[in-house]
Amino acid sequence: MTEHQYRQPQPYEDEISLVDLTLILIKRRWWAIGSGVLVFAAALAYALIVRGEPSYQMVSIYEPAQYIDEKGQEQPIQSTNNLIQRLQTVHWPELRRAYVAEHSDLDVMPFELDVSNPADTHLISMTTPAEESNQDEVEQIHRRLLAPIIDTQREKIENRQRQLQSQVVQLQNQMKTVEAAYFESDSAAQIYARLSDQLFGVESELESLGEGEVVKYAARGDAADGQSSALILALGLILGGMIGVMAAFLAEFGSHVRHAMKEENGAFKKA
Repeated sequence: MTEHQYRQPQPYEDEISLVDLTLILIKRRWWAIGSGVLVFAAALAYALIVRGEPSYQMVSIYEPAQYIDEKGQEQPIQSTNNLIQRLQTVHWPELRRAYVAEHSDLDVMPFELDVSNPADTHLISMTTPAEESNQDEVEQIHRRLLAPIIDTQREKIENRQRQLQSQVVQLQNQMKTVEAAYFESDSAAQIYARLSDQLFGVESELESLGEGEVVKYAARGDAADGQSSALILALGLILGGMIGVMAAFLAEFGSHVRHAMKEENGAFKKA
């Protein structure tokens, strides 16, 4: 056996074991407890400040005016995207300014609005987060927003009805003119059949015209939206524990630094 084989590994002078860490935490426990309690107290105070009536998603649904096209599919009288753009860029900014002007104690509108189009539908969804006590206020806001849209759609429906009724009269007059020659000419019969098909299509569209409909106004969503007091306290407890442990180690580190500085100053004075 050589001397090298008998040589045992020596521990590093700076190596710290779990026992050392535990002893530090016990020694500096009041730093850990105090810091943790302070952080948790801050979290508790914040939870009490933000605690209040829960906030819900208030949702209004509008179904635009529609008609049935020649393929038998429902089509909006106006593009859904066009209506959403008008709501977001014209009517909502106007309403916000009017609302602030009506409430002299406010500098900004206290409500937000999200307008969307549910997939595979022509519906328009308007969502506003608000407390349940403000549900009536949100409903009035949504009503004011939709009022100009409904009026515009009603005008377009009336204009379209007049156009279609005029087409019906024209087609009927043309059919009366062709009817006299219906049995005398093959071309007259073909023209009459074509006019009859056109008349059927126009009358079908006329009958299918329907005004827009509000499915619901400011209906309260089931899921609450907001910060949970329990979550805030849980995070405060976890953060407090982490900061408490860090405070204990920092206090120990500071103690070692002060001790080293005293020894260095003492050696300097002796020299």
